[in-house]
Order: sequence, then structure tokens, then C-alpha cells
Amino acid sequence: QRHKVTSIPTGVDPQRLVPRISVAEMRRRWHMQDGQKALVFLGRVAPEKNPIAVARLVGALNKMGHAEWRGILVGPEGPAKFNTLGYVPDSEGLSEEIAPGLVQFAGATNDVGSVFAAADHMILPSFIEGNSIALLEMWAAGKPVLATPVGFVAHEHPDLVRPIQPYAMGWELAQALIADLEDPQGTAERVRRAREITLANYTWEAIGQRWTDHIVSLAGVG
Repeated sequence: QRHKVTSIPTGVDPQRLVPRISVAEMRRRWHMQDGQKALVFLGRVAPEKNPIAVARLVGALNKMGHAEWRGILVGPEGPAKFNTLGYVPDSEGLSEEIAPGLVQFAGATNDVGSVFAAADHMILPSFIEGNSIALLEMWAAGKPVLATPVGFVAHEHPDLVRPIQPYAMGWELAQALIADLEDPQGTAERVRRAREITLANYTWEAIGQRWTDHIVSLAGVG
């Protein structure tokens, strides 16, 4: 019975979002030039996370005249993983066949704060999510996000992302990003609300309090 079910998501640690290096240094590590913009994917390079959408998006942007955008994939695994999954015919196929020279595999990192600080836009194109810690961290870091409507927090707060579909074509994904860029006031307000809601409701402290309240209610205390 649904009225007997209590859902308590996982929280985020705001201290994890403090950058350890400068924006300039992070963007140097990404081999970015002055004037270029970073669309960042943060997560495992795995089929269910749909990271190839990043290449489709920046490839389409390039063809539409927005040549300043670069895709940055931050997470474990990398080009060889795409080869083993059959996405592309060789280890460089992701960038060479879909978005030549436009995608950078940055590898795994423990310094997500610096990643968020250096990102211009974030993308979460997953086919499947549970409770996405990555999405909560993107919101807490104050970054605009393109995301598919999957997972607990995306369903709870669909208005806090620019929605995209997991099987969208490159030009459709590009249009979503362009929509954010053409509405800076609306995008900034969405980012502000997302950060406010996350820090008020989804930090470790807030989630811990929800567990405490739930256990107390089950025990019939107070």
C-alpha cells in the first residue's frame, strides 16, 4: 500500500563541491582554448549513461554554427570502453566519426568541485537512473543541466532541468542547449531554484534528519 511507503533519497555533501584548482587550470587540462565552452558529462562511460549523446550534441552544434562548444566526458573508463561496447569501430571513433576533435575524455576524478566550476553546461543523458547523485551535485553547484526524465529526483523536480529525450537526435539535443542560451534569465532562475532546493532538502544533514524523523515516527516516540 503506497501510503505505507516512505521514500528517502541519498544526499550530497556540499563540501565535495569546493574546487581544489582554478578554472583556468582545469580548462587547461581539458585542452580548451580561450573562447571555447565546455559541455560536461559526469558519470560512468557506460551504455545506460548514454555518453555518446554528448558527441551527438556538440557535433550538431558545430554544424549549426556554434563551433565554440566542446564535449568533456568526466568519469571512469574512456574511448576503449566505447570500442568494446560496439558504439564505434575504433578507440577514436566517438570523436572522429560523430564529432571530430570536439570530445575530450578527461577520465575519473575526485575533484568534482573543480569540474563543476570549469563547466559551462552539464548534461545527464541517461537511459536509466536511480537517485542520481550527479544530478543533485550539478544542482548544488549551481550549473544549468540538460537531463532525461529518469530517476527519482528528476521525477520529483522536472522543472529544474532542461528536458531532453534519451534517444534524441543530435540536432534535437542541440536545440535544447540553444534554448537555455537564448533564455538566460529563465535559465538563471531555474539554476537558482535548483541550488536552493538541493541545499535545503538533499544534503547529508537534511537527509539524515529525514531518517531520524522517520525512525522516531516508527518508534512512536514524541
